[in-house]
Amino acid sequence: MYFIILIFIIVGGCVLEEPEKPSPTYKRMGITTTTSITPTTTVATETSETSITTTIGSVTTTTIHGNIVHIIAENNKLTPNKITLNFNDRITFILENRDSRAHILMNEDLKVNWYMPPKTNRSKEFKPNKKGNFYLNGNVEGMRMEILII
Repeated sequence: MYFIILIFIIVGGCVLEEPEKPSPTYKRMGITTTTSITPTTTVATETSETSITTTIGSVTTTTIHGNIVHIIAENNKLTPNKITLNFNDRITFILENRDSRAHILMNEDLKVNWYMPPKTNRSKEFKPNKKGNFYLNGNVEGMRMEILII
């Protein structure tokens, strides 16, 4: 009887896949698995209870399923550089600036004007009240994040 239960446990954790087709990227028990799609493109996905973050090449997309978004400013770039939010859901942004200079994140349509002092973390409350595709722009050229509100 114990032998049969052991076989179910072992087989239940295995995934059979075709050798010619890589398995999709997934996160299981705290381990992120990366699958190479082409010689120059890597896809990595990290899943938590509140969000799914996918990186393809240099583009990182986060889909929020909770109410906290962590934005990191480092080397004059924002990570993630694309997020999807639900209309009218209250969001808390954790703004972490790892650079030695201050940054300002702005968008007139969304009424965002957030100051990020150097080497600090701060939080900002946000409630998307417009649907559409927007950009959160930084004070450095090329520092921007796309925000899709659905």
